[in-house]
Amino acid sequence: MSRIEQASGRIFIVSHTFGHHMSRSGYRQLLRYIPAEEIAPGRLLHAMGETALRVPAKLVSWYGGSFEYSRHDFVKECAVLLHMLRHRNCIYHFLQGEKSYKLLAHFHGFRGHRFVATFHHPASHFRWLFRSTGHLKRLDRVIALSRAQARFLGEIAGEERVTFIPHGVDTDYFRPLDAGGGTDRLRCFFAGVHMRDFKTLAAIARKVSASLPETDFVIISHDRGVEHCRGIRGVRILRGVSDAEYLDLLRNSTVAVIPLVESVAVTTVLEALACGIPVVTNRGGISDYLSDACALQYEAGDGEGMAAGTLELLKDVSRRKRMARAARARAEELAWPRIADEMMDDVYRKLGAGSGSGRG
Repeated sequence: MSRIEQASGRIFIVSHTFGHHMSRSGYRQLLRYIPAEEIAPGRLLHAMGETALRVPAKLVSWYGGSFEYSRHDFVKECAVLLHMLRHRNCIYHFLQGEKSYKLLAHFHGFRGHRFVATFHHPASHFRWLFRSTGHLKRLDRVIALSRAQARFLGEIAGEERVTFIPHGVDTDYFRPLDAGGGTDRLRCFFAGVHMRDFKTLAAIARKVSASLPETDFVIISHDRGVEHCRGIRGVRILRGVSDAEYLDLLRNSTVAVIPLVESVAVTTVLEALACGIPVVTNRGGISDYLSDACALQYEAGDGEGMAAGTLELLKDVSRRKRMARAARARAEELAWPRIADEMMDDVYRKLGAGSGSGRG
Protein backbone atom coordinates (compact mmCIF):
# COMPACT_ATOMS: atom_id res chain seq x y z
CA MET A 1 0.00 0.00 0.00
CA SER A 2 1.35 3.43 -0.91
CA ARG A 3 2.08 6.17 1.61
CA ILE A 4 -0.88 8.15 0.26
CA GLU A 5 -3.21 5.16 0.55
CA GLN A 6 -2.15 4.59 4.15
CA ALA A 7 -2.90 8.23 4.97
CA SER A 8 -6.32 8.29 3.33
CA GLY A 9 -9.00 9.71 5.62
CA ARG A 10 -6.57 10.31 8.46
CA ILE A 11 -6.82 13.21 10.91
CA PHE A 12 -4.06 15.78 11.24
CA ILE A 13 -3.85 18.48 13.88
CA VAL A 14 -2.44 22.00 13.65
CA SER A 15 -1.96 23.49 17.10
CA HIS A 16 -0.14 26.03 19.21
CA THR A 17 1.38 25.68 22.67
CA PHE A 18 0.65 28.58 25.01
CA GLY A 19 3.42 29.30 27.50
CA HIS A 20 1.08 30.05 30.41
CA HIS A 21 -0.74 26.70 30.19
CA MET A 22 0.18 23.84 32.46
CA SER A 23 1.37 20.67 30.71
CA ARG A 24 -2.02 18.99 31.29
CA SER A 25 -4.09 22.10 30.56
CA GLY A 26 -5.63 23.62 27.48
CA TYR A 27 -7.35 22.53 24.30
CA ARG A 28 -4.24 20.86 22.94
CA GLN A 29 -4.96 17.97 25.33
CA LEU A 30 -7.42 16.70 22.72
CA LEU A 31 -4.40 15.24 20.92
CA ARG A 32 -3.98 12.70 23.72
CA TYR A 33 -7.36 11.12 23.06
CA ILE A 34 -7.91 11.04 19.28
CA PRO A 35 -6.15 9.01 16.55
CA ALA A 36 -4.47 12.00 15.00
CA GLU A 37 -1.01 13.28 14.17
CA GLU A 38 0.25 16.79 14.70
CA ILE A 39 1.78 18.70 11.81
CA ALA A 40 4.79 20.86 12.56
CA PRO A 41 7.32 22.46 10.18
CA GLY A 42 10.37 20.29 9.52
CA ARG A 43 13.85 21.56 10.15
CA LEU A 44 14.33 22.80 6.59
CA LEU A 45 11.04 24.73 6.51
CA HIS A 46 11.71 26.08 10.00
CA ALA A 47 15.12 27.31 8.83
CA MET A 48 13.53 28.94 5.78
CA GLY A 49 11.01 30.60 8.07
CA GLU A 50 13.89 32.20 9.93
CA THR A 51 15.68 33.27 6.75
CA ALA A 52 14.22 33.38 3.21
CA LEU A 53 10.58 33.35 4.32
CA ARG A 54 11.01 35.61 7.33
CA VAL A 55 10.21 38.92 5.59
CA PRO A 56 7.23 37.70 3.50
CA ALA A 57 5.89 35.86 6.55
CA LYS A 58 6.10 39.04 8.62
CA LEU A 59 4.35 41.03 5.92
CA VAL A 60 1.51 38.50 5.76
CA SER A 61 1.16 38.54 9.53
CA TRP A 62 1.18 42.35 9.69
CA TYR A 63 -1.14 43.04 6.78
CA GLY A 64 -3.10 39.81 6.39
CA GLY A 65 -6.07 41.01 8.39
CA SER A 66 -5.92 38.47 11.23
CA PHE A 67 -4.83 39.91 14.58
CA GLU A 68 -3.48 36.67 16.12
CA TYR A 69 -1.90 35.34 12.94
CA SER A 70 1.90 35.44 13.23
CA ARG A 71 4.81 34.69 10.92
CA HIS A 72 5.09 31.33 12.69
CA ASP A 73 1.50 30.56 11.70
CA PHE A 74 2.43 31.39 8.09
CA VAL A 75 5.20 28.80 8.25
CA LYS A 76 2.82 26.26 9.78
CA GLU A 77 0.36 26.82 6.95
CA CYS A 78 3.21 26.22 4.47
CA ALA A 79 3.92 22.93 6.27
CA VAL A 80 0.26 21.94 5.99
CA LEU A 81 0.16 22.77 2.30
CA LEU A 82 3.23 20.61 1.64
CA HIS A 83 1.56 17.83 3.61
CA MET A 84 -1.63 18.21 1.55
CA LEU A 85 0.36 17.77 -1.67
CA ARG A 86 1.50 14.32 -0.51
CA HIS A 87 -1.90 13.07 0.67
CA ARG A 88 -5.55 12.81 -0.30
CA ASN A 89 -8.88 12.89 1.55
CA CYS A 90 -7.51 13.91 4.93
CA ILE A 91 -9.00 16.04 7.71
CA TYR A 92 -6.96 19.00 8.98
CA HIS A 93 -8.14 20.33 12.33
CA PHE A 94 -6.85 23.76 13.36
CA LEU A 95 -7.23 23.74 17.13
CA GLN A 96 -6.88 27.54 17.35
CA GLY A 97 -8.91 28.75 14.38
CA GLU A 98 -8.34 32.43 15.15
CA LYS A 99 -4.60 31.93 14.94
CA SER A 100 -3.52 29.09 12.66
CA TYR A 101 -5.90 29.19 9.69
CA LYS A 102 -5.94 31.91 7.04
CA LEU A 103 -4.27 31.45 3.63
CA LEU A 104 -5.18 27.77 3.36
CA ALA A 105 -8.78 28.83 2.79
CA HIS A 106 -7.74 29.26 -0.87
CA PHE A 107 -7.05 25.50 -1.00
CA HIS A 108 -10.45 24.39 0.28
CA GLY A 109 -11.35 21.05 -1.32
CA PHE A 110 -7.86 20.54 -2.76
CA ARG A 111 -7.22 16.80 -3.27
CA GLY A 112 -10.35 15.98 -1.30
CA HIS A 113 -9.05 17.40 1.98
CA ARG A 114 -11.43 18.84 4.61
CA PHE A 115 -10.76 21.67 7.05
CA VAL A 116 -12.01 21.89 10.64
CA ALA A 117 -11.29 24.75 13.07
CA THR A 118 -12.13 25.38 16.71
CA PHE A 119 -12.68 28.96 17.88
CA HIS A 120 -12.00 30.25 21.39
CA HIS A 121 -13.04 33.93 21.29
CA PRO A 122 -16.51 35.40 21.91
CA ALA A 123 -18.47 37.16 19.17
CA SER A 124 -17.43 40.66 20.28
CA HIS A 125 -13.76 39.92 19.58
CA PHE A 126 -14.27 39.11 15.92
CA ARG A 127 -14.43 42.83 15.09
CA TRP A 128 -10.75 43.24 15.89
CA LEU A 129 -9.60 39.67 15.27
CA PHE A 130 -10.43 39.69 11.57
CA ARG A 131 -10.58 42.37 8.91
CA SER A 132 -12.72 39.89 6.94
CA THR A 133 -14.32 36.58 7.96
CA GLY A 134 -14.66 35.29 4.40
CA HIS A 135 -12.04 32.57 4.98
CA LEU A 136 -14.23 31.03 7.69
CA LYS A 137 -16.87 30.20 5.06
CA ARG A 138 -14.38 27.78 3.50
CA LEU A 139 -14.24 25.56 6.54
CA ASP A 140 -16.00 22.21 6.30
CA ARG A 141 -16.79 22.23 10.02
CA VAL A 142 -16.56 24.89 12.70
CA ILE A 143 -16.28 23.84 16.34
CA ALA A 144 -17.79 26.24 18.88
CA LEU A 145 -17.00 26.02 22.59
CA SER A 146 -20.21 27.68 23.77
CA ARG A 147 -23.77 27.82 22.46
CA ALA A 148 -23.79 31.60 22.12
CA GLN A 149 -20.58 31.41 20.13
CA ALA A 150 -22.14 28.68 17.96
CA ARG A 151 -25.05 30.94 17.03
CA PHE A 152 -22.69 33.73 16.04
CA LEU A 153 -20.38 31.45 14.04
CA GLY A 154 -23.41 30.01 12.31
CA GLU A 155 -24.21 33.46 10.95
CA ILE A 156 -20.73 33.62 9.44
CA ALA A 157 -20.06 30.09 8.22
CA GLY A 158 -23.58 28.67 7.96
CA GLU A 159 -25.49 26.93 10.74
CA GLU A 160 -25.13 23.53 9.09
CA ARG A 161 -21.35 23.74 9.43
CA VAL A 162 -21.20 24.66 13.12
CA THR A 163 -21.08 22.13 15.94
CA PHE A 164 -20.99 22.88 19.66
CA ILE A 165 -18.60 20.50 21.38
CA PRO A 166 -17.52 21.51 24.90
CA HIS A 167 -13.93 22.02 25.97
CA GLY A 168 -12.66 19.04 27.95
CA VAL A 169 -10.68 18.66 31.15
CA ASP A 170 -8.18 16.06 32.34
CA THR A 171 -10.08 14.48 35.24
CA ASP A 172 -7.31 11.97 35.95
CA TYR A 173 -4.73 14.67 36.60
CA PHE A 174 -7.05 17.29 38.08
CA ARG A 175 -8.88 15.53 40.87
CA PRO A 176 -9.89 16.23 44.47
CA LEU A 177 -7.60 15.53 47.39
CA ASP A 178 -8.09 12.24 49.16
CA ALA A 179 -10.37 12.32 52.20
CA GLY A 180 -8.56 13.84 55.15
CA GLY A 181 -5.98 15.59 52.99
CA GLY A 182 -5.44 19.28 52.55
CA THR A 183 -5.55 22.15 54.99
CA ASP A 184 -8.26 23.78 57.09
CA ARG A 185 -7.08 27.24 56.04
CA LEU A 186 -9.58 29.15 53.90
CA ARG A 187 -8.25 29.89 50.43
CA CYS A 188 -9.66 31.66 47.38
CA PHE A 189 -8.02 30.73 44.09
CA PHE A 190 -7.66 32.73 40.88
CA ALA A 191 -5.55 32.00 37.80
CA GLY A 192 -5.33 33.15 34.22
CA VAL A 193 -5.05 36.07 31.82
CA HIS A 194 -7.57 35.76 29.01
CA MET A 195 -10.69 37.93 29.53
CA ARG A 196 -10.07 38.19 33.29
CA ASP A 197 -11.56 41.13 35.21
CA PHE A 198 -8.78 42.24 37.57
CA LYS A 199 -10.54 45.35 38.89
CA THR A 200 -13.47 43.23 40.05
CA LEU A 201 -11.04 40.66 41.43
CA ALA A 202 -9.42 43.36 43.56
CA ALA A 203 -12.83 44.53 44.84
CA ILE A 204 -13.71 40.96 45.84
CA ALA A 205 -10.35 40.40 47.54
CA ARG A 206 -10.72 43.59 49.60
CA LYS A 207 -14.19 42.62 50.85
CA VAL A 208 -13.13 39.06 51.64
CA SER A 209 -10.07 40.35 53.48
CA ALA A 210 -12.16 42.82 55.50
CA SER A 211 -14.71 40.19 56.53
CA LEU A 212 -12.47 37.13 56.89
CA PRO A 213 -8.89 38.41 57.32
CA GLU A 214 -7.59 34.87 57.87
CA THR A 215 -8.42 33.95 54.25
CA ASP A 216 -5.55 33.25 51.87
CA PHE A 217 -6.23 34.71 48.38
CA VAL A 218 -3.91 33.16 45.77
CA ILE A 219 -3.62 34.86 42.36
CA ILE A 220 -1.60 33.18 39.61
CA SER A 221 -1.16 35.46 36.59
CA HIS A 222 1.45 37.33 34.60
CA ASP A 223 -1.04 39.98 33.48
CA ARG A 224 -0.28 43.56 34.53
CA GLY A 225 -3.83 43.75 35.86
CA VAL A 226 -2.71 41.96 39.02
CA GLU A 227 -1.33 45.30 40.17
CA HIS A 228 -4.91 46.19 41.14
CA CYS A 229 -4.64 43.47 43.79
CA ARG A 230 -1.18 44.18 45.13
CA GLY A 231 -1.05 45.23 48.77
CA ILE A 232 -4.42 43.75 49.77
CA ARG A 233 -4.14 41.79 53.00
CA GLY A 234 -4.03 38.04 52.44
CA VAL A 235 -3.34 38.28 48.71
CA ARG A 236 -0.43 36.32 47.25
CA ILE A 237 0.46 37.09 43.64
CA LEU A 238 2.41 34.34 41.86
CA ARG A 239 3.65 33.82 38.33
CA GLY A 240 5.65 31.12 36.61
CA VAL A 241 4.59 28.40 39.04
CA SER A 242 5.39 24.77 38.27
CA ASP A 243 2.72 22.26 37.30
CA ALA A 244 3.01 20.60 40.70
CA GLU A 245 2.68 23.89 42.59
CA TYR A 246 -0.33 24.97 40.50
CA LEU A 247 -2.09 21.66 41.15
CA ASP A 248 -1.29 21.77 44.86
CA LEU A 249 -2.57 25.34 45.26
CA LEU A 250 -5.76 24.57 43.36
CA ARG A 251 -6.56 21.31 45.16
CA ASN A 252 -6.00 22.93 48.55
CA SER A 253 -8.32 25.83 47.77
CA THR A 254 -11.76 26.42 49.25
CA VAL A 255 -13.37 28.41 46.43
CA ALA A 256 -12.27 29.34 42.90
CA VAL A 257 -13.06 33.02 42.31
CA ILE A 258 -12.79 33.83 38.59
CA PRO A 259 -14.24 37.23 37.61
CA LEU A 260 -14.50 37.57 33.83
CA VAL A 261 -15.20 40.33 31.35
CA GLU A 262 -16.54 37.78 28.86
CA SER A 263 -16.11 34.06 28.35
CA VAL A 264 -16.40 31.11 26.00
CA ALA A 265 -14.71 28.22 27.81
CA VAL A 266 -12.40 28.87 30.78
CA THR A 267 -9.69 26.31 31.48
CA THR A 268 -9.21 27.36 35.11
CA VAL A 269 -12.92 26.93 35.85
CA LEU A 270 -12.93 23.42 34.37
CA GLU A 271 -9.84 22.45 36.34
CA ALA A 272 -11.40 23.77 39.55
CA LEU A 273 -14.52 21.67 38.91
CA ALA A 274 -12.37 18.59 38.35
CA CYS A 275 -10.64 19.20 41.69
CA GLY A 276 -14.02 19.48 43.42
CA ILE A 277 -13.69 23.23 44.05
CA PRO A 278 -16.90 25.33 43.95
CA VAL A 279 -16.70 28.23 41.49
CA VAL A 280 -17.72 31.88 41.75
CA THR A 281 -17.71 33.52 38.32
CA ASN A 282 -19.70 35.55 35.78
CA ARG A 283 -22.41 34.48 33.39
CA GLY A 284 -21.39 34.03 29.78
CA GLY A 285 -20.17 31.25 27.56
CA ILE A 286 -18.84 29.43 30.62
CA SER A 287 -22.45 29.07 31.81
CA ASP A 288 -22.79 26.14 29.39
CA TYR A 289 -20.36 24.28 31.66
CA LEU A 290 -21.88 25.21 35.04
CA SER A 291 -25.01 24.75 37.12
CA ASP A 292 -26.36 26.19 40.36
CA ALA A 293 -25.27 22.96 42.04
CA CYS A 294 -21.56 23.62 41.51
CA ALA A 295 -21.20 27.37 40.91
CA LEU A 296 -22.43 30.85 41.77
CA GLN A 297 -22.77 33.06 38.70
CA TYR A 298 -23.20 36.83 38.50
CA GLU A 299 -23.36 39.49 35.85
CA ALA A 300 -20.00 40.82 34.65
CA GLY A 301 -18.63 43.51 36.95
CA ASP A 302 -20.84 42.60 39.92
CA GLY A 303 -18.07 42.66 42.50
CA GLU A 304 -20.54 43.19 45.36
CA GLY A 305 -22.50 40.09 44.48
CA MET A 306 -19.44 37.96 43.85
CA ALA A 307 -17.85 39.02 47.14
CA ALA A 308 -21.05 38.23 49.05
CA GLY A 309 -21.34 34.83 47.37
CA THR A 310 -17.70 34.04 48.04
CA LEU A 311 -18.08 34.91 51.73
CA GLU A 312 -21.21 32.78 52.00
CA LEU A 313 -19.33 29.76 50.67
CA LEU A 314 -16.30 30.39 52.86
CA LYS A 315 -18.55 30.39 55.92
CA ASP A 316 -20.79 27.42 54.98
CA VAL A 317 -18.88 24.13 55.14
CA SER A 318 -21.85 21.85 54.40
CA ARG A 319 -22.83 23.83 51.30
CA ARG A 320 -19.25 23.76 50.04
CA LYS A 321 -19.17 19.98 50.41
CA ARG A 322 -22.37 19.59 48.40
CA MET A 323 -21.07 21.89 45.70
CA ALA A 324 -17.72 20.10 45.67
CA ARG A 325 -19.41 16.79 44.87
CA ALA A 326 -21.51 18.44 42.16
CA ALA A 327 -18.40 20.14 40.72
CA ARG A 328 -16.55 16.86 40.35
CA ALA A 329 -19.61 15.17 38.83
CA ARG A 330 -19.93 17.94 36.25
CA ALA A 331 -16.22 17.72 35.39
CA GLU A 332 -16.56 13.98 34.78
CA GLU A 333 -19.18 14.78 32.13
CA LEU A 334 -16.53 16.96 30.46
CA ALA A 335 -13.65 14.48 30.72
CA TRP A 336 -11.46 14.48 27.62
CA PRO A 337 -12.26 10.87 26.60
CA ARG A 338 -15.97 11.80 26.39
CA ILE A 339 -15.23 14.98 24.45
CA ALA A 340 -12.90 13.09 22.11
CA ASP A 341 -15.63 10.50 21.41
CA GLU A 342 -18.04 13.32 20.63
CA MET A 343 -15.51 14.89 18.28
CA MET A 344 -14.95 11.58 16.52
CA ASP A 345 -18.68 10.85 16.12
CA ASP A 346 -20.05 14.30 15.35
CA VAL A 347 -17.21 15.74 13.28
CA TYR A 348 -14.46 13.46 12.01
CA ARG A 349 -16.56 10.43 11.04
CA LYS A 350 -19.22 12.61 9.43
CA LEU A 351 -16.46 14.20 7.36
CA GLY A 352 -15.26 10.77 6.30
CA ALA A 353 -12.31 9.97 8.52
CA GLY A 354 -11.02 6.60 7.47
CA SER A 355 -12.73 6.72 4.06
CA GLY A 356 -11.73 7.77 0.55
CA SER A 357 -9.90 6.20 -2.35
CA GLY A 358 -6.51 7.49 -1.22
CA ARG A 359 -5.05 7.38 -4.73
CA GLY A 360 -2.53 10.04 -5.58
